[in-house]
Amino acid sequence: MTRTYRAGWRGHTRSPYTRTVILDVIHRGGRRQSWVAEQMGITDQHLSRVGRGHLPISNEFVAAACRVLQLPPSALFFADPLRDVMHERETARTEVVA
Repeated sequence: MTRTYRAGWRGHTRSPYTRTVILDVIHRGGRRQSWVAEQMGITDQHLSRVGRGHLPISNEFVAAACRVLQLPPSALFFADPLRDVMHERETARTEVVA
């Protein structure tokens, strides 16, 4: 099998999403997590770590998950509007101190 996306590749862009319900969707849909990971071109462990919030959600992960599960991003992923506000505040503090 040729993998088109692998965990750990450099150059992946971070998506605006901060939370996901992908593991719930997989299990409630009667699919195996290992099958979904294989279809996405990633390891079981990577899918699990992103699903539990231990790794950031990349745009490539979102695209692969939506393709395999045939669902829109809004059914699998959620953005935290406060994340951008907090990032802007941290950036502003860094710029003032520097």
